[in-house]
Amino acid sequence: MVTKPSFAANRYAFVRPPLKSIVSRTDMWYNLTVDRFGNEETRLVAEGRATKATRRILPSNLHEKAARAIDFVLRVRSPQDCAIFRDFKMLKGRLRGEYQFRISGEHRIRFGWDGRRAVNIRVGEFHDEDKR
Repeated sequence: MVTKPSFAANRYAFVRPPLKSIVSRTDMWYNLTVDRFGNEETRLVAEGRATKATRRILPSNLHEKAARAIDFVLRVRSPQDCAIFRDFKMLKGRLRGEYQFRISGEHRIRFGWDGRRAVNIRVGEFHDEDKR
């Protein structure tokens, strides 16, 4: 008679370590995209790290939403892929060649495109710059 192994014998067979213990989100993004952010605060928001500087550019209740949007922007193959966001537009005039979309209210994500990827990604309020 053949017996099946008990669940207790295989209790570790299906346990996987969480992703954070293998590669932290911070290390992964720092190594891959450190040159793609326009400022340090945007990089910290993307990494999920709340500091006084990040709260100055973006309210803390929008950090998670902004981090998801930045993650999307880092992965797109063309700027037009961001058209799923509200108020996505290519900027004109002095800001020609840059794109932006709204996160919430007056807060936006703005980025440039170097032909193959998003660069100079920034989060914040840009209304004063648009009026010049």
